[in-house]
Amino acid sequence: MAAKEEIRSNLGALVADRGDPDGARRYFERAQAVYERVYGADSVDLAEALTNIGNSLVVIHDFPAAIAALTRARALCEAKLGPNDRHVAYAMSELGVVAERQGRLDDALALIRQAETIEVAAVGPEHPDAADYLEREASVLTSQGKLADTEPLLTRAIAIYRAAYGNEHPRVAVGLSALAQLQGRLDHYKDALATWQDALKIFEHTLPADHPNVSYALAGIGDALTELGRPAEALPYLDRALAIRTGRHMPPELVAEIHFYFAAALVAAPATRARALEEARTALALYKQAGDADDVHELTVWLAKHA
Repeated sequence: MAAKEEIRSNLGALVADRGDPDGARRYFERAQAVYERVYGADSVDLAEALTNIGNSLVVIHDFPAAIAALTRARALCEAKLGPNDRHVAYAMSELGVVAERQGRLDDALALIRQAETIEVAAVGPEHPDAADYLEREASVLTSQGKLADTEPLLTRAIAIYRAAYGNEHPRVAVGLSALAQLQGRLDHYKDALATWQDALKIFEHTLPADHPNVSYALAGIGDALTELGRPAEALPYLDRALAIRTGRHMPPELVAEIHFYFAAALVAAPATRARALEEARTALALYKQAGDADDVHELTVWLAKHA
């Protein structure tokens, strides 16, 4: 029975990725009810299931339900395993991720740092699981605009991943992707391009050609090339990124991102200006579908400037 509910929960995550939040929520609610019946209402196994469900609820932006699931998971683990157990740290860290998504950045940073302290005490500072918390801390600091504090954390995390897994492991590439995003935020586009290229090389050697992580690197390369004044070179990368994201039915905001990158790459040339505006309007519609107010505003301003 538990195996069937794990499948049901995984189906919920798949349905969420396909853009059906109501359908996903029904899968999660059913999975949670059966997990409770099978494992018991106060078991660590239930806590692990609740953590996974909470993570997936974040995908469909059901933050209250995600917080409820993760808070209960944390409480169960604390009661059964003690406050300094790694299971507690993981649930706490996931609550930090939710807080970041909600814009509660001080809360997010406090939760992630507390979780990191527990994890480091359990596995040591050079363990790759401890490096995961460095990346999460870096993400919140980036959201706070503390970019100078972020790069050392990412550099350290990447070094830990390299030591643990070797230079050609996907986890190294994920760390490089985070570093490349930061370099772009700092307008260091030449560095960002090189870092994205390193990440793409690893992803292409270790993952399927249509893996979502490949699309992130392709999109990052396309964006960096445009910012470096090389938009024609960006287009093939953006074509590949869009094909992956539409083929994988990735969330609308991620498809919108590629259309916006196309708009930026095409708008400068008179011959492609009309297509640039069309790409921007497509991106705007997708951001509205996703309920992303900040990006809707940014696209609206962009269109007003270039129309």
